[in-house]
Formats: sequence, structure tokens, C-alpha cells
Amino acid sequence: MQVITRQPHKISDLWTTLEQYTVMQEAHLGALRRGDLRRGDLREVARWQTERERAFAALQRDLESLGNMSSLADQDVVRHLREQIGALLARENHLRKEVRDHRQRIREQLATLRRGRKVVPRLGTQPESGPRPRFVSSLA
Repeated sequence: MQVITRQPHKISDLWTTLEQYTVMQEAHLGALRRGDLRRGDLREVARWQTERERAFAALQRDLESLGNMSSLADQDVVRHLREQIGALLARENHLRKEVRDHRQRIREQLATLRRGRKVVPRLGTQPESGPRPRFVSSLA
């Protein structure tokens, strides 16, 4: 087995990609916490998905460019990389939980709105809901 020496450009690219992925995760998590998606802008969700897919592809490409991790000469880099990826996955799981909770809140709000929509016609608050007089009498 050939021992690969550290290749600075590949390692630095990987650290940069990991940092960019972390920044993206924090931005998405912050937007969820602030409630930026309450506006119902589905284009934003599609943009997020595209952004995440590109970031993941870049991360995968940089990891694959390093080759076999066990053949790296500097095992401290491997240990640090494992820690970074572990932290990235932990943030990803946290983000997934936030998205799941956000979807649940939206489902509950939607159910409440649907119940309210069924009740409104029964209230008779709309002018066309009650019987209208056919003519106006001067005797009344």
C-alpha cells in the first residue's frame, strides 16, 4: 500500500468546502428559526434544495479526490476530518428535526384553517348567506 503524502491544495479545498457547507447549514437553520418560510415562497425551498445538492456534490468530490483515508500519511488530518464530518452530520440531523417540526406546525395550522373554513358559512356573517327580501313594502 502506497502512503499518500498531504496534498495541500486538496486538503485546503476540502476544509473550504466543509466551511461553506457549515455556513449554508447555519443559514438554513437560522431561516427556519426566524420563520422566513412562512411566506409560503416555494421558490425559496427549491433554491435551498438546489444549493444543498450542489454543496453536497462538491463535498463528495473533494472527499473522493483525497482517495483512501487510511493511506494518508498524516493521521491527525484524518482524525480532524472525521470530527468535522461528524459535526456536519450532527447539524444536518438537527436541521432535519427543525424541518420536521416546522412541517408539523404547518400541518396543524392548515387543519385549523380548514376547520375554520367549514365554520364560516354556518355563522351567517356573509351578506349572501341569509334570505333576501323579494320586494320592499311601504306598509312595513
